[in-house]
Amino acid sequence: MKLLCFLIILFSGAFAFSESWWSIELRTGVAKSFTTGLEIEQSDLPKIDFDAHYENHPWEDSFYYGWRISRSTTKHSWEIEFLHHKLYLSNNPPEVEHFEITHGYNMLTLNHAWVFGSTYLRVGAGAVISHAETRVRGQFLDSGYELSGFTGQGSVERRFYLSRKFFITVEGKVTAATATVSVANGDAHVPNFAIHGLAGLGYDFGKSD
Repeated sequence: MKLLCFLIILFSGAFAFSESWWSIELRTGVAKSFTTGLEIEQSDLPKIDFDAHYENHPWEDSFYYGWRISRSTTKHSWEIEFLHHKLYLSNNPPEVEHFEITHGYNMLTLNHAWVFGSTYLRVGAGAVISHAETRVRGQFLDSGYELSGFTGQGSVERRFYLSRKFFITVEGKVTAATATVSVANGDAHVPNFAIHGLAGLGYDFGKSD
């Protein structure tokens, strides 16, 4: 929370001498995670290492969603974004009875976007905050929330204005991340590469008429 407040203050100073406005977006959608290597290490036991396949199930358990706060001008935007990504392992080896990161494989990023009318081209980087629930070799662990890794993203967004301030947002996104999450008596290295399709609603605060 302190980091979020600091970044908002920083944005306010950066745009103090230009015509700019705040906006907020709330979105949901779907994601596709590509096959990546999964390594699990537990004390005094052989390492489990295999190519992992994941499912997303966006509207089961905790929903897949995202929000973004932006400070924009007509040419560029600085943003804080949160994406609640989810991973369900679907090709479990015998030693891994249950493996999901669904509360989730969260990505908190600082973005910069180039604005071309209602089209936004953005890049961003930040942290992975994960919450895993796993059962490995018969041992269950709910990891709780962990600051577990790093992430980067690139996306294209299109805004369709319903009025001067309200808009519909549609976005295609690519994310690449690496995270290390806790399992019973060890940890798991869980990289992720995914594509995302998101849509939702946004509102521009203080945009001049």
